[in-house]
Amino acid sequence: MLLNRNKKKVIINKFINLLMVNGKKYKAEKIFFDLLKLIKSQNKRSYVILLFKALKIISPLVIVRSIRIKGRTFQVPIPLSEYKQLNIGMKWLVKKCKSEKILKNNPLSFILLQQINLILKKKGELIKKKIELHKLAQANRLFANYRWF
Repeated sequence: MLLNRNKKKVIINKFINLLMVNGKKYKAEKIFFDLLKLIKSQNKRSYVILLFKALKIISPLVIVRSIRIKGRTFQVPIPLSEYKQLNIGMKWLVKKCKSEKILKNNPLSFILLQQINLILKKKGELIKKKIELHKLAQANRLFANYRWF
């Protein structure tokens, strides 16, 4: 996955904005940079590349939307652009980590690191969520002709 500098900045800013709660951007930036420090301390490779690799692994290629036609509802698979794929992957990751933070008393950056390590090992709930979504899209590919938008 080749990303130029501008795309990396946009994606990093989006990730920080997703981490932000109640408009406290400084706190979200601190969590993000703590995460990068933790990744750097554990791995010898580039930490930003590992983060983007994890995001790419959990990002879905298609999404299923409900479309109502003549009183019947169909689940229609819709392909996503690369930016939208990463956006959904980031949302899933942040949502999962924030829900785990409520259950555990660990810092959010540490929970994010655990989830990223699980993703890089191709394990965890987020991988299962992506696979289930792709199975649903595969099962409903018959209705792809209803996708006109």
